[in-house]
Amino acid sequence: MGRYIEIIGLPGSGKSTLYNTVLRYLENGGIKVFPRENERLDSRLLSLYLKKHEPFRRTSGFRGAWNGVRGRLVGRFFKSARAESVELRSFIYSHTEFVELILAILVRRALPQWEKEHVLGRYFDSFAHFQIAHAVIGEGEAILTDPGLIQRGIALLGYGTAETNDQDLHEYMRLTPRPDLVISVQTPPAICLARMQARSFPKRLQDMSEREITESLNKCQTYLQIAKECLRQRGSALIEVENAGTLPLSIEKIRADLERVGLGH
Repeated sequence: MGRYIEIIGLPGSGKSTLYNTVLRYLENGGIKVFPRENERLDSRLLSLYLKKHEPFRRTSGFRGAWNGVRGRLVGRFFKSARAESVELRSFIYSHTEFVELILAILVRRALPQWEKEHVLGRYFDSFAHFQIAHAVIGEGEAILTDPGLIQRGIALLGYGTAETNDQDLHEYMRLTPRPDLVISVQTPPAICLARMQARSFPKRLQDMSEREITESLNKCQTYLQIAKECLRQRGSALIEVENAGTLPLSIEKIRADLERVGLGH
């Protein structure tokens, strides 16, 4: 089978920049990648899923032909909510404890309604991508996410000033589908804060004071270390990249490490 790859790090650490570096590197090496950023499911991926798992029905006449063509068109051009819904339900049924934990954390943290909807929407999009990509991925191919399910858990527990329990993250990591490879972007919280001040803050940090954002970054830093230790124990390969200085050095390091884990060219 292919490789499932996640990138983790603090907001402002340079994850997105290095995500694009890894994506280009893999594709230039002939690896077909099913990428995911903070946006809805890619229509090409959904089309592949429909082609593999919803072939033309054996219905005679025009109706049968139209049903098949409609399925292809929906997947290729319209990002079918129906197909996403099918895969989302599949994920929920096969990861009941994981979904239950996420909902319990959201309820316990008493987040405002808009934030609950925002977080759940992001999770549901991630779930649909994960399930559909795993259904179609083949040998020599890769799933690449920024953010993926691990990063979402770090943000869910780390953002904000409410008290959280480290045990929640341990439980979250136990239940999260295990990546084959995780790329950890390591950047000090102070540098991440300065970068976000010069650029922009994630939506969930925008209404916080500088003190609250700093607390969140420090908490996320702790959770990153916990997550990496859990990943090592579960057998995921781990690449750690310092990104506090010159970007070309970080890119050179990540390319060398990708070669080390068998993704070089």
